[in-house]
Amino acid sequence: MSNKLLFIFSFLILLSCVKQKNECLKTRAALDIGSGSTKVKIAKVDMCKKMIVENLFQEEIPISFKEDLLSKKSGKDNMFSDEIQAFGFQEIKKLSEKIKKFSPDEIFGVGTSAFRTANNAIYFFSKIKSEIGIPVEIIDQSKEAELGLYSAATATGKKLEEMIVWDIGGASMQITTIQNGKVETYLGEMGAISFKDQVISRIKKKNLSTIRSPNPLGVKNFIKAVKLAKEEASNKVSSQFKDLIKKPINVYGIGGVHSYSVYSQVEGKDNFYTFEQLQNIFPKRVTLTDEQVGGNYADTEITNLALVLGYMEALEISKVIIYNINLTEGILVYPEIIAK
Repeated sequence: MSNKLLFIFSFLILLSCVKQKNECLKTRAALDIGSGSTKVKIAKVDMCKKMIVENLFQEEIPISFKEDLLSKKSGKDNMFSDEIQAFGFQEIKKLSEKIKKFSPDEIFGVGTSAFRTANNAIYFFSKIKSEIGIPVEIIDQSKEAELGLYSAATATGKKLEEMIVWDIGGASMQITTIQNGKVETYLGEMGAISFKDQVISRIKKKNLSTIRSPNPLGVKNFIKAVKLAKEEASNKVSSQFKDLIKKPINVYGIGGVHSYSVYSQVEGKDNFYTFEQLQNIFPKRVTLTDEQVGGNYADTEITNLALVLGYMEALEISKVIIYNINLTEGILVYPEIIAK
């Protein structure tokens, strides 16, 4: 073969490799529109290797969809009020303007627990798609759990079989693992907002239509809240799944309850918190008012400690390794989960 032909042949191979690489590499944007907050993440993703190559942008904003439903601001059961829809639309529109600056090849969003409940959620998301241009799918809790597991695997580089992923949202909870090639999941209804409201109504005996925060909670009420969470875990988590959790596999906490709320309250310095740390810190927190707690989620901060402490005790979880991730990682890398 002449040098000229060899050069052409080598060039064509190189061109083919570059083209293949470019076809694999996508700039993708994902929205996780949850019950209490909305998260966005933009990244360069290698869809062939199933990995995030470069994180470009991420943001989280509080939008209280579940609070709106529970307080019945619309005047009807299971309906978003006009106010929360207008506010949510404007906030998501602001996010869309930030997303446009990165010119993503693809953009997609999911709606979780509050949107599975609201009868007008489909109308809200159809408006998001038609006027803002972002398609959003309401996913069931099983898909939410699976996305959480794959999000954690993407972020950590761990094998799916090496992880138990604990995701706590505003109105639901998922604990997920894969054993012997099968997805095993606990799907619970205790989330940051739904648990907080149970504490207000069942323990503090207050009317949810007028009282939206349990703070200050106090020691006695906190202990009752821990017991409430422990009973929920003891009664609702199957014995088979409890046995899976007791295996020598690390528990990974994802989402804001773990990585922001609990972790910051125990003043964590490593990438985990322990059962003992929660026990030691709660007496210092239960006397605080919302103002003293501070932040956008002050009303759920203290009850989050009780919720996690109760589940850890019931399921014999001594340590939770935390990662500051949510469903967006799974949406970016594994769109086929949503398409199932």
